[in-house]
Amino acid sequence: MKLDSKKLIRPSVSKAIKDGAITYFAGTERREVTSLLAEAYHKHPWTFATVDVVSRSVIGAGWKFVPHPKKEGLAKDGDLERLNDFFDYSERRWDNIKDFQSLSNKLSHTVSSYRLLGHTAWEIIYSKSGNPLGFDVLSGVTLPNVEDDGRFKKDAFTYYAWGKSTGVSYARDEIAYFYNPGATGSVFGESPYEALAHT
Repeated sequence: MKLDSKKLIRPSVSKAIKDGAITYFAGTERREVTSLLAEAYHKHPWTFATVDVVSRSVIGAGWKFVPHPKKEGLAKDGDLERLNDFFDYSERRWDNIKDFQSLSNKLSHTVSSYRLLGHTAWEIIYSKSGNPLGFDVLSGVTLPNVEDDGRFKKDAFTYYAWGKSTGVSYARDEIAYFYNPGATGSVFGESPYEALAHT
């Protein structure tokens, strides 16, 4: 069955997702399903609103790092400063669109992707000496490559930008991967929006 984006223009998002989800369970690649979910996000107001309200709630109240009440005194001098530097890092050379993303943008993007797709990933930025400096959110689909027992393969992750059929491989220390394993333990993550296919 060929996924048709025109099927998303319907009054019921559950029907729109159902067409794609059934295809997925029949063997269609995971990234085609995530593309379908992304299109539903852009074309269906209810889907957009429910994802957006969660992401805005994460950044709206503000936040800061504080010591764990039972772990105080374990951090080394400068750990908090390095942690804050990691999250606030940007080269700001203004030669890449990602230079225009603030930390709030990155966190909102992270939460939106996690909520909608069931997973999200960061690319870790390293210095020439190998120290982690910061992160960029990978916009698209990031798939872990693991053995049956869960061990990573040589190319631990493959990233597909939206609309691209060719992936980019990453080592396991180049990616921070967040996913909702759900009841099945899927390494690709489970999205609550996929459950609409069964309603």
